[in-house]
Amino acid sequence: MTMTRERLLTLVVLALLLLNLTTLGYVLWQTNRSGAVQERGPHPRTRPEDIIIGKLQLDEGQQERLWQSIERHREASHRLNDELTDLRRAYFALLSDDAASTAMKIGLEQAISANRQAYYAATYAHFDEIRALCRPDQLTRFDELMEALLPFFGGRGPGGPPPPDGPPPF
Repeated sequence: MTMTRERLLTLVVLALLLLNLTTLGYVLWQTNRSGAVQERGPHPRTRPEDIIIGKLQLDEGQQERLWQSIERHREASHRLNDELTDLRRAYFALLSDDAASTAMKIGLEQAISANRQAYYAATYAHFDEIRALCRPDQLTRFDELMEALLPFFGGRGPGGPPPPDGPPPF
């Protein structure tokens, strides 16, 4: 009877090992060359930086400066989005505060507006940097690129589909 238990435990361990190896193989198979997991689904999302590099046909030096600009923009965007989250919480918390004044509500509304203004100003500055790194022969493609990227700015381009992620999160 102990031999049967040992055999059963050996089979279970082998089955779990096989399952782990299969899972590891699947994960490795789904990883592309850059190390990022490929997006799956009916409409895999194209990253904006891939669109920019492809559309403008940036050389290596331009791509390096683009990545630096992207990093600065991401840091600013994350900071502003974190701030916006705090502002939204405080704003909607006023609904539960009987002592909340109209001045508090208006102050938070103005802070939220200033945050969004700063966000769009940072995004504009980012694309101004991208435009500045373009050679003269790339400027026409840059103008076309801006039309193609409008859905990524949280709105709809002229006649374009809504952003693939749906409405912004609250």
